[in-house]
Amino acid sequence: MKLRSLVLGGLIGSMATLAFAPAFAQAQAAAAPASSAKDATAKEPTLTAEQEKMAKAMLKQTLKSFADATLTAEQEKKADELFSKVTKEVVAKRAAVKIDADLQKKQAAAAKEAREAGKKQKDVAAAAFASAGFTEEQIKVFKDTQAMMNKAKQDFAKSLSEDQLAKLPKQMQKSLKGGK
Repeated sequence: MKLRSLVLGGLIGSMATLAFAPAFAQAQAAAAPASSAKDATAKEPTLTAEQEKMAKAMLKQTLKSFADATLTAEQEKKADELFSKVTKEVVAKRAAVKIDADLQKKQAAAAKEAREAGKKQKDVAAAAFASAGFTEEQIKVFKDTQAMMNKAKQDFAKSLSEDQLAKLPKQMQKSLKGGK
């Protein structure tokens, strides 16, 4: 009798496990994308070799813009970490909407032309985007990523002393304080 109870109990337990296994598997599968989404947002974007090169060039240019401030070793490390992350995000977002180096060069050249023609700053941007052939989506992403970089620069500037800020070009000082 005891053996029969154990066998029967084991059989029922096995059947219960089999019955709940698919439901458990479905629950796990449903939960997996949510955790993957969290992990994906925490990780840096994956870039191609060309995009990595663009991010490094952007990082170098951004760090160079703070060179006159004579940063401390700690500030240099903070700047490198902050701007490295942001430039990779910027490059990834721009690449997603097919804003490449050539398109950015066209936009920069068109902006220079418009400024030299005496257009106002707000008209310069519109003319440059139109001349370079940007789509509405590309313009939105470009402006959003430009705002990301500006915010990162402003956040970093908070770690600079008044003396360091004073050493930067006047236009940069103004933009770091949120001015246009």
